[in-house]
Amino acid sequence: NGYGPTESTTFATCHTLTAADPVEDPLPIGRPIANTTAHVLEPGLTPSPLGVWGELWLGGEGLARGYLGRPDLTAERFLPAAPVDPTDRSDRSDSSDAFPPGARLYRTGDRARRRPDGLLEIRGRLDRQVKIRGHRIEPAEVEAVLAGHPGVSAAAVLVRGDGADRRLVAYVAGDAAADGAELRRWLAARLPEPLVPSAVVEVERLPLTANGKVDRTALARIAPERVEEGYAAPRTPVEETVAGLYAEILGAERAGGRVGAQDDFFALGGHSLLATQVASRVRAVFGVDLPVRTVFEAPVVSDLAACIERLRGGARVAEAPLVPVPRTEPLPLSFAQQRLWFEDQREPGSALYNMPAFLVLRGPLDAAALEGAFTALVRRHEVLRTTFPDTRGRPRQAIAPPAPFRLPLLDLAALPADRRAAEAWRQGQAEARRPFDLAAGPLLRGFLLRLGAAEHRLVVNMHHIVSDGWSLAILVEEIGAFYGDPAAPRPELPVQYADFTLWQRERHASGAAAADLAYWRHRLAAAPALELETDRPRPAQRGTRGATVPVEVPEDLAERLERLGLAVGATPFMVLLAAFHALLHRETGAEDLAVGTPAAGRAHRETEGLIGFFVNTLVVRVDHGGRPSFQELTARVREAVLGAAAHQDLPFERLVEELVPHRDAARTPLVQVLFTLEEREPEAGALAGLEMTSLRLTTGTAKADLSLSLARGPQGLAGAIEYATDLFDRTTIQRLARRCERLLAAVAEAPDEPVDALPLLAAAERHQVAVEWAADAGMESPRDLFVHELFAEQAARTPDLPALSGGGERLTYAELHHRAGRLARHLVGCGVGPEALVAVLLERSPELVVTFLAILEAGGAFLPLDPEHPVERLAFQLQDSGARVLVAAEVPEGLEVPEGVVVVKDLKDTKDNNDQGFVSLKTLQSSGSLSSPDQLAYLIYTSGSTGLPKGVSITHANLVPVLRRSRRAFGFGTHTRVLQTLSHTFDFGIFEIFTTLLAGGTLFLRDGAAERSDVGRYRHEIRLHAINTIHATPSFFHAVATAARAAGERLSTLQVLHLGGEALTAELAEEAFAVAGDGCRLFNGYGPTETAIHCSLFEVDRAPEPSRHGYAPVPIGRPAASRLYVLDPRMQPVPAGTPGELLVGGDGLARGYLGRPDLTAERFVPDPFGPPGGRLYRTGDRARWRSGGTLEFLGRL
Repeated sequence: NGYGPTESTTFATCHTLTAADPVEDPLPIGRPIANTTAHVLEPGLTPSPLGVWGELWLGGEGLARGYLGRPDLTAERFLPAAPVDPTDRSDRSDSSDAFPPGARLYRTGDRARRRPDGLLEIRGRLDRQVKIRGHRIEPAEVEAVLAGHPGVSAAAVLVRGDGADRRLVAYVAGDAAADGAELRRWLAARLPEPLVPSAVVEVERLPLTANGKVDRTALARIAPERVEEGYAAPRTPVEETVAGLYAEILGAERAGGRVGAQDDFFALGGHSLLATQVASRVRAVFGVDLPVRTVFEAPVVSDLAACIERLRGGARVAEAPLVPVPRTEPLPLSFAQQRLWFEDQREPGSALYNMPAFLVLRGPLDAAALEGAFTALVRRHEVLRTTFPDTRGRPRQAIAPPAPFRLPLLDLAALPADRRAAEAWRQGQAEARRPFDLAAGPLLRGFLLRLGAAEHRLVVNMHHIVSDGWSLAILVEEIGAFYGDPAAPRPELPVQYADFTLWQRERHASGAAAADLAYWRHRLAAAPALELETDRPRPAQRGTRGATVPVEVPEDLAERLERLGLAVGATPFMVLLAAFHALLHRETGAEDLAVGTPAAGRAHRETEGLIGFFVNTLVVRVDHGGRPSFQELTARVREAVLGAAAHQDLPFERLVEELVPHRDAARTPLVQVLFTLEEREPEAGALAGLEMTSLRLTTGTAKADLSLSLARGPQGLAGAIEYATDLFDRTTIQRLARRCERLLAAVAEAPDEPVDALPLLAAAERHQVAVEWAADAGMESPRDLFVHELFAEQAARTPDLPALSGGGERLTYAELHHRAGRLARHLVGCGVGPEALVAVLLERSPELVVTFLAILEAGGAFLPLDPEHPVERLAFQLQDSGARVLVAAEVPEGLEVPEGVVVVKDLKDTKDNNDQGFVSLKTLQSSGSLSSPDQLAYLIYTSGSTGLPKGVSITHANLVPVLRRSRRAFGFGTHTRVLQTLSHTFDFGIFEIFTTLLAGGTLFLRDGAAERSDVGRYRHEIRLHAINTIHATPSFFHAVATAARAAGERLSTLQVLHLGGEALTAELAEEAFAVAGDGCRLFNGYGPTETAIHCSLFEVDRAPEPSRHGYAPVPIGRPAASRLYVLDPRMQPVPAGTPGELLVGGDGLARGYLGRPDLTAERFVPDPFGPPGGRLYRTGDRARWRSGGTLEFLGRL
């Protein structure tokens, strides 16, 4: 019996059976074949005890490279092999206790256990376990029982539905399969109730994949129930009325002139706004208050009719009707109007709420008739004659009597033909940005531009306080009607906008809005602000300057999105809003997202034909947790939209007053992004005898951080992203627009895929961020170099130059090398050799540097310890590291040295009979020195999340490329003079030592903790020793710079200032340039300890110039002797400008964490982009690529 996934090259285990052997259930899969390993592991990657079920992992030479073109899946399934527990020998096909470097394990996902006789058994898949109504279920168990039914030849069980609707559905095939009800009864007698499928679907045969396995994806397309087709006549008067309303609202005869009892409103072409009309018509016809949500939940004629019947029975009480009201008192503003009025008071002269329209008119135009049409329009709609004067600090509506409307005509025909259209557009753009005077009016303006006898442009502009998007469509339609037949009678409007204003105020005063407010309080409790990554710091006071970038969705894609919506019971608006939600989720990583979207606000039929400011902003808050597919996300958006629509009568302004009493002046309240789908379009051919095209004017403003608006047109969907220019660059939003378009195409192609798996990057963009920007162009990978050998070569070149100065000593390179060699021979005699750790418990002194070099020459690795650290921490590091030797001037009181550790105390008395210059490396190598750069150079402890430090193992192969690359970048040489600033137990401090000594420079040591913290003494030493290079943390140098500026000093000798270990602010960069020498070069370095000091470097070429919004962040630069990737949770590259996790690859990666294989496997993952066996380190830091290919650090995940 052979077992093995494709990923293990056919077979990985085998079990031989003879005729005499009993046939067991389950049948063992045996033991690993040659050169293969098999492990049963628990979730923490520790071996499962014998007989205990766990996950089966495979290793050895048979493992595949990975999945072609799927680096995310490769990283998920192929993990670095951790050292094996020496006691766990039964699951290995060889006798070794450790995997070779670069070895991997493949997680099969199969549930397995090892029997006491060493044989392996498997039972089903771990990843098919599901939880339904609190019960953990293995579908394979149900399949096995079903297969035992005499009439079933094959069976498969799938999970259908989401949340509380999750259920098992069985699919069976067989020549004489029983019906579903009988099979369910049969299963109920053999399985616990939670394991019995809720439905059984009979199929002729189970679909199979090319590999002969059940194609569960194909099965999922077979619905467990069947929808009847065909026409069914309405059966009751209510059904007949609802069918008539559908036909009336949809505007065309359906199904051969009939809307039947089983017809679905949305399948016939309905959408969100039309659903609002259905609710308002039902209210008018039946006298019941039908929530819009009900139309979505019961869109079929017969179902909606049944809902209406129940409401007519008294389930809900309709609200007060909207009727004309006498104008006896001063007219208040609606809540929305009041908000706009106050905003206009705060920022007068703004075009933020202008609503311009630019219409291209071709054909013979009667300008006088068009002007008359506007006059008739203004006479018909009071709101267009309304102004908003201030009466003792409070605004009111003032309605003027009808008057002729003036439509000026500007003749551009005298201009050259090629300039007319451009000048007309310029005039339109200028009008779009002209402010309105709300107190004086008029709030509707327009003019005509004549380009030729049959070529005109009509520019119309209204203030949002008297209009909205729906109103623009009404304006165009009614202007067309009045223009075509001015004498044609039109029905009087049942109410005016002022009537709606009074109705709204009375509704609020009566307490009718209490239920809506309670809903929103619960719905928006603890809603977080959306944290978009911006190109500039957010100003303390939000500005209104903005711009737009176009977005286009082709016709075929728009139609596919509509069909997708029909399949999941969602309107095109819901699908597009879900896509925008998905885009924001991918851009920010946020799982709790709120987007503002306008609702028509015309819940009463009387308002459908009115011009006015009815639109209300609804907050659509959606949870993105659990990696939903796009279909699942659309279902969540649908629920959120329906809930919001049911409570849309509460004005957004009242919601803000109640929920956000204390405003953040830097942000818009409740929502920072908006989405609009303009579904209310003017009738085609609105102006008789004229061809009309509408073009979008821009006001140069932005109402939110980001707003996506789309409208349906003849070529598909078209629109724009409006953005705040105080926050974003145009290139950033252009990239966002392209990603939006790609995401829409992706969801149409694969709606079942998790949203976070959908592609956002084009091939060229992916190559740019994953190849061009990811690698250091000057990176070299020397495989035969050691740190101490490079030092010996430097000492041979410059034997008489000063290498160290400190503690009253001054050592030349020859003296330093000789003393290190002498101590190295002594350490070899103490048992130091390859991989042997030597703990170094010394203050910063020449002896410290001598000891580091000696340990490396002896072939060992050093563990730097700080005598000032607590004894408990020192004891832990000595015990945890397994150090064989301790070098210390003295052992601190209370520190117990582990048994067997050799203590070397008096370094200066270390005897050596060879006093003839340089030490022979061959002599040391013959005593057991290093043979491979992959052997350990040092171990350094960093803080751990559990409270215990963790040891990071750095090899010579990790360290050498970083040192050589940095020496070139900084321009180090024999002129370099470095003042040691950093602790030697900090990897940055080790870097400080070796970059100096490998370049022939001089390292000046500082003694004692008190002296190190004395900023004044530090500045004195810079001047005393003419220091030209400093490596420091930003916080320390900030203290130095602050003291220098206070004393009126400049650190004029500085030529290189390298800051790292913390985030560098632009303010500190400016401060550094102010106190350093004129020719000083400033570098910002970044790199966790696990990446051998630093993996990126950025040279700040000049002091940043402050803007009115503060400073932009200082980048961390480009890869330095490394490869850098910004990836999403699926290990896929993210687009430039999008935050993700920073992962580091290259030769600088540490081996891992000493004695912590679980943590090593968690943080050091397979490299899907590099050579086979490569790894990446997960930093846990957020970063993003800037447009020029530099990285910006954004903090921790």
